[in-house]
Amino acid sequence: IDHFSATVLVGYDPAESTYGCFRRLMANMAAYAYTYPKELWFLENYAHSPFIPEETRDRKIPLITACFSLVKRGQAEHLIRDMHPMLCVQLINGMLTAAVQGASLGKYPFAQKELDLVIDACWKALSA
Repeated sequence: IDHFSATVLVGYDPAESTYGCFRRLMANMAAYAYTYPKELWFLENYAHSPFIPEETRDRKIPLITACFSLVKRGQAEHLIRDMHPMLCVQLINGMLTAAVQGASLGKYPFAQKELDLVIDACWKALSA
């Protein structure tokens, strides 16, 4: 999780606009998912495992903190729907991960145009 968090936060600047921060995180998550598909698969499948020690599961992860802060900021600015922040994060993570996985399986091309469309769809799904 530390590698995932550090990689996705590269170039992230919380001083950017809410939408700019959202785009940066989404683009970085897509790049990570495409570059490290097995690591992401492991994280997705074992993040909530009962076999992971509680102290590991409950520790502060910079990426998670950034995501929740961004969602709450977007909600305070009336840009993101008023729903539980975890639900917001789960929705965008699921949409983005599914899109990248489909592309990595050769189901469709996934260049910058497709990435932009996915990011826009994720933003629209959360928009107030």
